[in-house]
Amino acid sequence: MLTRTLAGKGRIEPTREGWRLHLGLTPGYSDAQLDDTSGRSRRDVLHRPPVRLSLEARASSPAPGGTLGFGFWNDPFPAWGGQAGARRLLPASPQALWFFYASPPSEIPFSLGGPVSGWTAARFQGPSVPGMAIAAMGAAGWAGLSIPRLRAPLLRRYWRWFGGSQSPLLGGLDSWHAYQIDWGESSARFAVDERVVLETQGPSSGPLGLVIWIDNQWAALSKTAGLRFGVLPSLQEAWLEVRSLRLDGRPLQVSG
Repeated sequence: MLTRTLAGKGRIEPTREGWRLHLGLTPGYSDAQLDDTSGRSRRDVLHRPPVRLSLEARASSPAPGGTLGFGFWNDPFPAWGGQAGARRLLPASPQALWFFYASPPSEIPFSLGGPVSGWTAARFQGPSVPGMAIAAMGAAGWAGLSIPRLRAPLLRRYWRWFGGSQSPLLGGLDSWHAYQIDWGESSARFAVDERVVLETQGPSSGPLGLVIWIDNQWAALSKTAGLRFGVLPSLQEAWLEVRSLRLDGRPLQVSG
């Protein structure tokens, strides 16, 4: 069962075949999200391999401002991190298997040398360390990345600790496509319209939660920007529509 998480001008409406996640006009932060992690401790998050997620999706435009996507993640942010849906005291080492879109000025690399914005299939996996260590690493990294001469060596160390792989997607974001993630114990496979676009070894063993979202945030991690976050004013309504939501072939329900 998926629950709704909303912030700002976010809203979620049923359609004849699924759900439409909207962002209204606003200068501030907005989020519309369906997930099964809200209110759960991380050890109670639901999904482990093998599992298959399948759905059809389209967006309101080929390049909406902010981020959107769907897949599996561990909701790594703490409640004080300000992220919609976070309910935990400490951060966690991030883990994700998802289809992910980010617009400029975002620079979010999920792999060394990979695309930093646009529509991608991606796996991201942080080191297996306690939340307190992640919090300390994050604080030290944030401070260090504010100093331009330290950015290159800090980013080299970052890529020794964090691993990932990704593949850009060529299909239009604003037209219907069928997406599938097969998360296995030793590999993960991403497919669009029944064509494999990414296959990666050694994915997270879980547990991970399911998330579908659209928001108007941006984030950057690079030698030029350091580590930065922001919000893009929503000057026109944006939405992500999903249908035929299934987990291991079973239809997914939304509470409320």
